[in-house]
Formats: sequence, structure tokens, C-alpha cells
Amino acid sequence: MRFIVIYACFIGLLGCGQEAKSTLESTIPIADNQKPALIDQGHVLADSMNRVATYTPEMIKRGPLDTTFTLESGGKIPIPSTVICSFMEPDPSSPMNGKTPKFNCKDDRGRVYKVKYGAYNPEVYSEVFVSRLLWILGYYADRNYPVSVTCKNCPEDPWHYINKANQLFAKGTSVETIKAKLSLEPHFVSKYFAQATIEVKTGDKLEVKDTGDSGWGLDELRPRHLPDDAQCVSGHCERVFREGMLILSSLIVHADNKPENQKIFCIEDGVKAKKACPANHVGLMIQDVGASFFGYQAPKGDVFDALSLRTELEVWHDHAVWSLHRPCHIALPHAVFHQGPAQSLTKAVVSEPARHFIANRLKSLSDEQIDALIQVSRMDHRAHPDAATTDGDNAEYARHFRKILMDRIETIETTQCSDPIHMDISNYSKW
Repeated sequence: MRFIVIYACFIGLLGCGQEAKSTLESTIPIADNQKPALIDQGHVLADSMNRVATYTPEMIKRGPLDTTFTLESGGKIPIPSTVICSFMEPDPSSPMNGKTPKFNCKDDRGRVYKVKYGAYNPEVYSEVFVSRLLWILGYYADRNYPVSVTCKNCPEDPWHYINKANQLFAKGTSVETIKAKLSLEPHFVSKYFAQATIEVKTGDKLEVKDTGDSGWGLDELRPRHLPDDAQCVSGHCERVFREGMLILSSLIVHADNKPENQKIFCIEDGVKAKKACPANHVGLMIQDVGASFFGYQAPKGDVFDALSLRTELEVWHDHAVWSLHRPCHIALPHAVFHQGPAQSLTKAVVSEPARHFIANRLKSLSDEQIDALIQVSRMDHRAHPDAATTDGDNAEYARHFRKILMDRIETIETTQCSDPIHMDISNYSKW
């Protein structure tokens, strides 16, 4: 069973919500005291070889095949290009989390999808771009597939409809009365979402039995001991790969790095319904990258408005990969527009072996591959208020986005760090 999330664009509605649990999500229970050791055992790389150049633009647009994350050929795309599903009535006693529009729907085969929608929602685009970039670079990520969605029996405004149920329940209204009130709301035979993204979760989540916790912080990536530390002398070890992930976090500005946005999971091996995860199959990944590239949503009361694209790109451009242009000093901005748990990391110093490792992969990216990422993520079709008059086809935005990305990659490629790899992070250069 696989948990599937849809990020969908629907013109005229704004916003996008955070991911919530699904009964279809595959999990393996762990004890709370097991978690630190599992994080230490975990692998961030799906592919230790640099295969960036082997990903053709066609492969990038197609995405990962089947359930094997690194499979390049011989499989099939796990999601159809067109999804038809029926709106699922909300359960007021178990409300959906978040403040932005979403709803659940189910197809004829019983698969449940979560639809996140909003034409101005940056997550619709950035989730696809970043997850495929991580895939190409060899890091684990969830898989996102652009599709179109037809939702049958949908309310006129699904999120307003769901919120109405939640508000009534919060006031003490019985579930039966809520259902009766909702039955009077008009529903459409179908609602069409021309641009949607389905997210397929990678692996089985390792989840603490009592709390449901499966997250980890970026500040937990560098303990004093990792199993293969002896190999770091060659520059090819887990500690180097993890610092490479920190550099990528600065590249894309993964500022919303609260622990729940990273997960510990069991790497897929074809075995279903596992009760335990083998020690060498534990993986670590960033699972929520919707706020990348400063794609924040600024709260105005209970409403979340997307930043203008011009502001977003300017802020991303101005926030250097290296803090205050000090080589290999990373500073992630405070995620001021996000409510909830604090960020797990705002600053770090990384080593030259880590910079060299990730720079080699980034410089292998071709112009054609970058263009394929922009096209498949529809970055060149983002809706924004200025589009109709100043950039109708978004070509200017796409060019600007591409240039900023390439400039940031060049910064990583051309820098030299002063620190070797350290097992004790207190030995790194001071701020």
C-alpha cells in the first residue's frame, strides 16, 4: 500500500496545505529509544555513483519508474497521466491539518489521493523540481508525477466545505448534524484540475509507536560517530554525503527544516508489510521541500498569500549560498512565514570534501537537464498576478529562475573550503 499526495493547480483558488497522515501510509513501528541509533545508521544516498550525466531530458520528464527509486529503465510510471477520483467526505472528528486548501479523493481501485490545490501555490511546482533534482543527484526523495485530475462529486470549494465541517465540530455540533448540513451543500458532477502533481512516498516510514514521530532534524546529521567514518579519508563516506545534503539545503534554501519535514524510512526492497527494517536498509530523506526557493506563503490572519514571484526570486538571489560570502558557512533564514515547530538548523560549517563531492555532481548537470526540470515542474507556467500583462508565457520568470540556480551552483563549484572533514563538528571553523 502506498500513500499518494496530489498537489493540484485550480485557477481562482489559492494556497496549499501541509501533508497529513493517510490510512494508506506504510509504516514500520519503532521504539522511541531506537530512533537515534537508526538515524546514525541511515543512508542519505540512493546511488553512491555519480550518474548525473546518464539522466536524459526524457528520463527527467518521465521520472522514477515503479517502486525502485534508482531504476532507470525496464519499469513503468506508477501513476497514470490522467486521474479520475471521487471526492471523499471529511471526517469532522479527525480534521485535516493545515490552513491551506486540500481534500481527499478515491479512485475506482480504492487508492486514496490527497489533492492540494492553488494556482499561486509554489509547492505545486517546487516539490516536483526539487524531488527530481535530488533523484538525479543520487539522494533519496519522494516521487512526484505531473498529471491532470478529474474529481467527481466535488463541492464548489472543497476546502471551504471541509473547514465548515471542522468549525461546526469545534463548536460541539454532532457528527450526524454536520453531515446533514453538508448534504445541503451543492456538489458538481466533476471538477477538472488541468495541472496536478501526485506524490508517491518512497519506502516505509519508521515511526515511533506511541507518538507517530518519524522526523529528524538537520542538526542530527553529524553525530560524533558514523559506521563508515574510517572511509572518510578517501572523501567518500556517509559523513561527506550528509554534509553534501546540507549544502544542497542552502542551494535550494530548505529553511522550513523542522523535523517533521525530514523522515527516517526503510529503503524499498520489494518486500511488503515488513515488521522490521534491516540495519543496512535505513534511509534518511528530506520529504517536504515545498518552501524551497523562498516559496513561502505569508499569513494574513487566517489566509495565506503567496509572495510575488518577483519578490521570491529577488530574495532567493540575494540570500547567498555561503553566509556573508564566507566560504562553506551556511546560514538558512528563519522561516518567518511558517507556524509550528522551530527549524532544526539555521547555520553550519561544512568541509572541503563535502563541497568537492556535491560540486562534482552539480557540475555534471547540463543545460538540457536544467531545462527539463523546469519544464516537468511547470516552473515556466506558474500563475502569478503579473503574468497577464508583463510575462504572459512566464518565459522571463523561467529565465530568471534558471540563471539564479546556475549562479548558485557555480558558487559551490568555484569555492574552496578551509576545513577538512571533522568527526566532531565543534572542530570546524567558528562563525
